[in-house]
Amino acid sequence: MSEWQAVDFLLRAKRQTYAGNGGEEKEPCRPGAHDFRYEEEDYFYMDTYLGGRLFTGEEAVWQKQEKAAVPIWSMNYSGRTLADSFVTGFLKEALGLVDEKKPFRGPALYRKGEYLYHCSSCGSLEWFQGQEEIYYGTVKIYECIFHGGAVAYPFFFYNMLVIRAVPGAGRQDP
Repeated sequence: MSEWQAVDFLLRAKRQTYAGNGGEEKEPCRPGAHDFRYEEEDYFYMDTYLGGRLFTGEEAVWQKQEKAAVPIWSMNYSGRTLADSFVTGFLKEALGLVDEKKPFRGPALYRKGEYLYHCSSCGSLEWFQGQEEIYYGTVKIYECIFHGGAVAYPFFFYNMLVIRAVPGAGRQDP
């Protein structure tokens, strides 16, 4: 497996699910949840969120191994729409422009007509945090914060290199 395969998978998964108007699961994993799944030979991705105008959710990636799928990466997000001029389609367009250098949400800036998407983040896939906003003209109409990183030791993503996750080698509770 090349060092870029996991990131490439994450980008494909994001573009094939919510951002790409992918189909929502008919049987959500939790009551009231909206679930989007994507799977390939070596990886499994799930984006699940609760709410609507006020929302919170999680994206996660599992690596398939001999005995079980091992969670290797996760991102939590929480946000809200602030005005009726918010358009879900514009958010999905921006999220579909995610790139390999910062594959968390959308690009740093994206503009279409009166809409402006802005995303800022710090960190790497191993450990990151950020926020995104949408403006209509000069009025903020949407905001979301996000954070996440690797959930397997050794860190799955280390300087964008893929290192095989070790089952059971994650954080041990005291």
